[in-house]
Amino acid sequence: NIAHPTLDKITFFKKEKSNWIKTFGGDLLPSSQWERRSQDFIFSLSTKKESLYFFKIKNRGGTNVPMTLMSEKYFKKHKQSNDLFFGGYFMVLTIMFFYNLIIGFHLKSKVYLTFVGYLFFWTLMSLGLTGFGRYILTDLLIFSNELFIVSVLCVVSFFISFIKLFLEVDKSNKVFEIFILIVLGLIVLTPFLGLRNSFIATALIGGVACILSLSSIIYYFRKSSSARIAAYSFSILLIGAILKVLSGAGLIPVTFFSEQGILIGALIQLVFLSLGLAGRFKNIQELALEKEKDMS
Repeated sequence: NIAHPTLDKITFFKKEKSNWIKTFGGDLLPSSQWERRSQDFIFSLSTKKESLYFFKIKNRGGTNVPMTLMSEKYFKKHKQSNDLFFGGYFMVLTIMFFYNLIIGFHLKSKVYLTFVGYLFFWTLMSLGLTGFGRYILTDLLIFSNELFIVSVLCVVSFFISFIKLFLEVDKSNKVFEIFILIVLGLIVLTPFLGLRNSFIATALIGGVACILSLSSIIYYFRKSSSARIAAYSFSILLIGAILKVLSGAGLIPVTFFSEQGILIGALIQLVFLSLGLAGRFKNIQELALEKEKDMS
C-alpha cells in the first residue's frame, strides 16, 4: 500500500517463476491501468517467503513514498476505516456547504458567499489531494492534475477575499485586491505553464497568502473578535500542516494524525469560522433590533 495518491506514475516489477511482471499505478494513468482501483496505490506481493521486487517512480512534485506491507485481511480492515473517515469528512463538508449557502443567499451576504466559495474549493482540493475523488467520483485524469492546481488557487483566492470581509479590512487597502488579481491571472495561465511550473507558482502564491492572512489577523487581533476567531482556527490548521510536512520529511513517525492532521485541522477551522459567521449574524440582528427599539 503506497499512501501517496498524487504520485504521477509507479511501475511495480515482481518476478514470477522466470518472468518479470509489470503492474502500474499513478495519477497520470487511468485507474483501469492500475493493479487495483483504490484511494491509495495497491500492489500484490508473492506468497513466497523471499521475493525480489523493484519500483520505478516518476513524480513532478515532492517524492515521498509512504509504503506499508499489509495482509489481505488487514488491508480490508484498513480500507474500511479509511472509507469511514473520509466519507464522514466529506459528508460534514457537504452539510456545511449547503447550510452556509442557504444562509448566504438568504442574507445576500458577501462574506457568507465568499466563505461558501472557500468551502467548495477546499472540498474539491481535498478530493484530489486524498485520492478519494478519483476513487469515488470520477476517473478523469484532469481531476488530480490541472483541476487540482486550479482548485488550490481558488481556495487561496476565496480565503483571502473571505479574510478581507471577515476582518472588515479598510476598503482603501488595495493589497488584497491586487493579490487576488494575481491569483486569478495564474488560474488563467495554468494550462500553459505545465504542471511542474504551476505547482511551483502555486506553492509561492500559497506562501504569500499565508503571510498576508497572518499579518492581517495579528494586526486586527486586539481590535476584533472576528480576528481572534480567525487566529485560533488558522493556528489549528497550521498545526495539522506542520505535522504533515514533518512526517513527509521523515522527522516524525507516519501516523493517522500526522497524515490526516491537515484535514482534521481544516475541518475544525471551517467549523470555527462558520460559528464566527453565525455569531456575527446574531450581533447584526441584535443591533438591528436595538435600532428599531430606539426609533419606536
